[in-house]
Amino acid sequence: MTKLYCFGESGNAYKAALTLTLAEVDWTPVHVDFFNGGSRTPEFRAINPMGEVPVLLDGDQTITQSGAIQTYVTEKTGKLMPASSEDKREVLRWLLWDNHKLSGQAGMTRFLMNFLPPEKRPQEVIGFMQGRLKATYDVLNDHLEGRDWIVGDQITIADTACCGYLFYEEPFGFDRAEWPNIDAWLHLNGLAAARDQLWAAAAHAYRANEPYWLTDEAAFIAARQASARLEQDPWVEIVLEKLGHLSEVTIKEAYELCFPVNDPEGLTQLKARRMSKVLTLANWCKDGKFHAGSRRNQIRFVNQNELKEFSEEFEF
Repeated sequence: MTKLYCFGESGNAYKAALTLTLAEVDWTPVHVDFFNGGSRTPEFRAINPMGEVPVLLDGDQTITQSGAIQTYVTEKTGKLMPASSEDKREVLRWLLWDNHKLSGQAGMTRFLMNFLPPEKRPQEVIGFMQGRLKATYDVLNDHLEGRDWIVGDQITIADTACCGYLFYEEPFGFDRAEWPNIDAWLHLNGLAAARDQLWAAAAHAYRANEPYWLTDEAAFIAARQASARLEQDPWVEIVLEKLGHLSEVTIKEAYELCFPVNDPEGLTQLKARRMSKVLTLANWCKDGKFHAGSRRNQIRFVNQNELKEFSEEFEF
């Protein structure tokens, strides 16, 4: 069994989780209670003497550091890594750049601004770090001009590394609207859908009172953010229009109702992207009922085991 020791507030753990999800690895999250010293216990130090997350346990392999974990996943699965030696070196270049220039600075700035008590937040340091980060965002934004992905024409671990901290909602000086190429990149189907899968699972677990790798507080925030995203998403109106009159529906039926065979927009990629929202809606059900912000709809998604089988037909 593949286990990822992690906690949801860690962007580095998030990178590893995104990579595992996109590479379609069957993995289990193990929550590390970082804020209460969970990474400093003798038991955890026996797993990782560095006392950091993420840590990947895969059979007899123990891999630490997010970049090493991401690389290991590509080697094991053959996914998320280009074929040529030149492009592989380019991926490595961006992993190292992210570690030093982007995640290394964004993670610290986000921590100082959100996880320290207000009276202990060093405003001069925060201002200095935000200035450095703006230069970093400029580099990434310029590189993404005319590109879908950081390296080559498909998603790689260069993307899952560099996006790690940029999906978080807490303020740390990053406004996506100021960097349109980064904003467009973060909206791309693979990155956004994998993000939705992770956060929807956390929100669903919280609502069902089941354990997950997030703390209760972070899971509550994930649930609230999930509802907020749905509330602002105009596509939710399409789903409700098509399904709102029903009392129960299977995932397959929901898809067929939302996307008729003769749909002129029935392109595979568009269908997959929209279907990911249907699947996400199903994950956000509580007691068989769909909740989205202030909207409530009594749609029951039956055959919950169908989720995994049906989603495997699409590349999200």
